[in-house]
Amino acid sequence: MIIELAILFVIVYYAYEILRMPKIPGPLPWPFLGHIPRVYLAGKTRLFYYLRTMEKYGQTFMTLGTNGRYNVITADPEIAEHILEKKFDNYVKGEYYRSIYYDLLGDGIFNSDGDTWLSQRKVASHLFTSANLKTYMFEVFTKHSQTMIGILDKYAKSGEPVE
Repeated sequence: MIIELAILFVIVYYAYEILRMPKIPGPLPWPFLGHIPRVYLAGKTRLFYYLRTMEKYGQTFMTLGTNGRYNVITADPEIAEHILEKKFDNYVKGEYYRSIYYDLLGDGIFNSDGDTWLSQRKVASHLFTSANLKTYMFEVFTKHSQTMIGILDKYAKSGEPVE
């Protein structure tokens, strides 16, 4: 009897989760585990999972973490602009994400909201001008690309795997 009740609970809980999901395409989450198993079953990395999922569901899809929070993943430039520039205040990271990423990101632009984010964005926007990207950034990318080509060439000649 207890096993049947547990199975019924899982079914009811899963149905509830499916009904409360936003109407954004994406794979169905596993009961209690969200999309975490799908990421690991897909192999390699989370990025690999996201790319495979985009092939199936399009440039924007939703995932559900084990914490019950929905995450929208997008590669659509218009949606990214809407979230990051036009309506940024509608997409608050909040204390939950700030606390998780604080040790890594501190109070930086990628971990802040509101006025803090806005002031940091204004400073950063001056760094990423077209002129800077065309001159300084191009030189930096070219230099490091040449270094990387040299490293990969060494591995290709030796036949050693690259890790």
